[in-house]
Amino acid sequence: MRVSKNLWSLLLVLTVLLLGWTTAAAALETRTGDMVSVPAGDIRGPLFVSGNNLSVDANVDGDVFAAGSSITINGNVTGDVIAAGNTIVINGAVAGDIRTAGNNIDISGPVGGSITGAANSI
Repeated sequence: MRVSKNLWSLLLVLTVLLLGWTTAAAALETRTGDMVSVPAGDIRGPLFVSGNNLSVDANVDGDVFAAGSSITINGNVTGDVIAAGNTIVINGAVAGDIRTAGNNIDISGPVGGSITGAANSI
């Protein structure tokens, strides 16, 4: 229960910080729900996804912000990836930085920037 409270507190802080960084001129994609699947294709601007099980197969020209229990990113990202969840899997290439917090984190794609993570297993 304490881990869950801490995770939700972290998600709230990340959300507030991330919304402050978003500019009005940028195209914004938001997907929410219990099971969120972003199919293959191209997305411009930042992508915000939240829910229980998240899968991003699209290539994102911008940043990806994800909060959920299970997060899988298979598409390529030209910006940063910021994710918080129980299990985070990043298979696609990330040109920017990766910042994650979770229980299990698996990064198998190339990363152009730095990786910052807090987890039991990375």
